Amino acid sequence: PPPHLPSPPPPPPPPTLPPSPHPPPPPPPSPPPPPPPQTPPDAWILHERRNCWWNGHGAEEVDSPRGSDVPGARDLAECKAACKSAAASGLPFCEGVVWERREGKCYRKTRIIVGLCSFDTAFDLHLRSDLPPLPTPPDTIPKSVPRSGPLTVGRSHAILHSSMTYSSMRFRLTSCLPHSPAGRATFFDEALRGAVCDKNWIENTGGKNGHPNARPLKGPVLLGYDTTIVEQCMLAKGLAFGKWRSPDMRVIVDSCSGAGFNFIRVNHHWDYCLQVQYIICAMQGKLPGQPQRTSAAGQPTGEIQFAMPPRELRLEHLWNEPAFTFSSIFIHEVAMLAVLCKNGREVFE
Repeated sequence: PPPHLPSPPPPPPPPTLPPSPHPPPPPPPSPPPPPPPQTPPDAWILHERRNCWWNGHGAEEVDSPRGSDVPGARDLAECKAACKSAAASGLPFCEGVVWERREGKCYRKTRIIVGLCSFDTAFDLHLRSDLPPLPTPPDTIPKSVPRSGPLTVGRSHAILHSSMTYSSMRFRLTSCLPHSPAGRATFFDEALRGAVCDKNWIENTGGKNGHPNARPLKGPVLLGYDTTIVEQCMLAKGLAFGKWRSPDMRVIVDSCSGAGFNFIRVNHHWDYCLQVQYIICAMQGKLPGQPQRTSAAGQPTGEIQFAMPPRELRLEHLWNEPAFTFSSIFIHEVAMLAVLCKNGREVFE
């Protein structure tokens, strides 16, 4: 056996450091997150190059006679102050002002709907940001169409069943629906089957794109007021807005062709039946060039975009405007989507 060897001596213990007379301070606590920025109570929302006035052009007047500017408002600050003090003077509640920059004139406005205001490089619209939110009405079907308030699913049902609104009057005046029940059933069945969807929806509007055999449009359907549709198309094409108040068919077709949207503008033979067919085709994604999807229930659905949120639509424009305006058409388009689509409630979300 190997000889017994003595064990090596243990290693010396590590040196002990004397305690520090001043221990290091603990790390400082993390600063609290900054509070979210709050809108100052006197902040205003600017919509450049917008002019709004009465008779369906986006606003009603606070001052009378209509079109009167505010005397003594020498600059924009005084104009805004005059708006906030209007109610205290016994005038209608002022929701915003239209400021004419070059002339330095102030026009107080109420019942403003920005989507109906016109583009005009001489004016800017300033909206108050301290307005109370509009109450949401109960989503029930009223016995008659209310004269004011926001559009809802229940009110959409009332609109489509009323004999006094745009759709019923337009059906009667154009006589486009067949008179027999079987003929009317065939009209809607053809739209649901897509038999009338494959056509040029900007037919006879000029140029090669207006040829009946052309299919020039591709992209989701774009619905809205004329002014908001043109604005959306110009933004999509990266172009500046022109100066116009009520865009005609030529402006809309030129602005939106090639912008990546589907839209309807036909010349000479438009009627409300054609508009109804267009919406039914759009719901199912059966328009030429429209993206189509499949719902959870296996049904085809079409992609639709809005140039103006439907939740901002007001029923006043069914009654206060001249008959058969494009704003009435947009309200009825939204009403059809809200009633005919199973997820129609999402239109207003």
